[in-house]
Amino acid sequence: DAQAHQALISLYALDSRLQAWRTRVASLEQQAAALRAERTSIRQELGAARASLKTGRQRLAADLRALYERGNVDPVAVVLGAESLTKGLRRLDALSRVSDQSGKIVAATTAARERLLQSQNRLAAEEHRLARSLAAARQAERNLARAAAAKRAYISSLRTRERMQAAQVRSVAAAAQAAQQRSQHLQRTTS
Repeated sequence: DAQAHQALISLYALDSRLQAWRTRVASLEQQAAALRAERTSIRQELGAARASLKTGRQRLAADLRALYERGNVDPVAVVLGAESLTKGLRRLDALSRVSDQSGKIVAATTAARERLLQSQNRLAAEEHRLARSLAAARQAERNLARAAAAKRAYISSLRTRERMQAAQVRSVAAAAQAAQQRSQHLQRTTS
């Protein structure tokens, strides 16, 4: 009985630890799902940044080609070749603005792409760490489940043994009582 009691206490402790590990596994699985969602989001953002970078580069190339086709873009030549000083200054301002905008687009999308690539690398490292933690937690959960099953089997065997011993005690007691009754019966008949 003491062995069964001790085994039950041990089983309760195992069940408690097993539940804690199951909770940990569930938490890690939620984190993994969140990381997968974040990875998907970063992939989409990275695709958009790549498309924007490609468009910005194409626009910059087109602007540079247009400037090249127009010929000399020397500021002095633009001003001197213009019909008026105002038109010359407007043309210089327009050229400068087009060049600056294209350059800013390329710079911004390049920076965004680099930031997203860094985020993607960080996320891959977190996913790897989380996968290892999840595998370890699942292994611990399996080990505890096996230990709890073994403890339950042990408790069951103790209870079976106790029932068998109780049955043997009842059998011996019944045999003793029957022997006592026969003995009393024999004593009455012989007296």
